[in-house]
Amino acid sequence: METITHNETSSLRELLDEVMVTAQVEAHRKNQLLQVQVGPDLEVDAVSDLLVDALMSLVQNAIKFTATGGTIKVRADSVGNQAVIEVEDECGGLKSAAPSYVFRLFEQHKIVRDASALGLKNAQRVVSLSGGVIDVKNHPGKGCIFRIRLPSRRRAR
Repeated sequence: METITHNETSSLRELLDEVMVTAQVEAHRKNQLLQVQVGPDLEVDAVSDLLVDALMSLVQNAIKFTATGGTIKVRADSVGNQAVIEVEDECGGLKSAAPSYVFRLFEQHKIVRDASALGLKNAQRVVSLSGGVIDVKNHPGKGCIFRIRLPSRRRAR
């Protein structure tokens, strides 16, 4: 049986709060600082449950590859009619000149091969299903910024 999904308007702050409940516990285990900054009243048009899973994959990946004591930053705000969500890690950067390879199944910049690559590929698929795009910017020697762009709007007050 095929599952039918549809976009719905959701508060980005509420979706990120759901992700952070688990992420804070994981970051605490590695003595990492998890900073979250979300623009006020920001809503996204997406498949909410799947977007939570995609965001969780990005944040868990950042926690996994950031060294003990490092910082992970999660930022979200609107730019025009898009929500821009960034997850910045301190993984040391990617070894490839073409960072988009991290979205290919089971290809990683480290020797360890596990479900992280599957999580990134699924995050890319979910964002695409929601009408958005995801990319990664590599900062060699420092880390990466995974950026999601989704249809959005500010909630009317």
